[in-house]
Amino acid sequence: METYFCPHCEAVLNENDESGVVLKGRLNGSGFSVSFQVSVPSQLGVYGATFPDYIEIDRGVLVDFCCPHCNGDLSMEEAPNHASIKMRDSEDRWRFVSFNREYGKHSSFLFDVESHELIASYGEHQQQYKNDFNKPLNFFGV
Repeated sequence: METYFCPHCEAVLNENDESGVVLKGRLNGSGFSVSFQVSVPSQLGVYGATFPDYIEIDRGVLVDFCCPHCNGDLSMEEAPNHASIKMRDSEDRWRFVSFNREYGKHSSFLFDVESHELIASYGEHQQQYKNDFNKPLNFFGV
């Protein structure tokens, strides 16, 4: 089983649910901001976030993702349409998982923590973003 962590405070993000990673989502607009709990599938390459019924998100809207424990921003400066979290895989190796923040876009990327090398990419929109990851990346100072 993979375990997901906040890159800022190291809190476990899938502690109570092996099938989903629990994050804090935030939508900002002119004169408003709303935060809500969002769960994304923990299996790489599987898409379909769940969030409260009172939240309505249009395709193409960027969702800000934060740690639900420390409120740390999970956005990636080098790839502005993506957020990133740490993962320890079933073989006890440390990885970074980057996933799309744009609602309706399906792309995610798996990186080795030590080498920062791209290991795998997933999703029907991955080709649109691969160039963002073909350059040196700084994963939260690691």
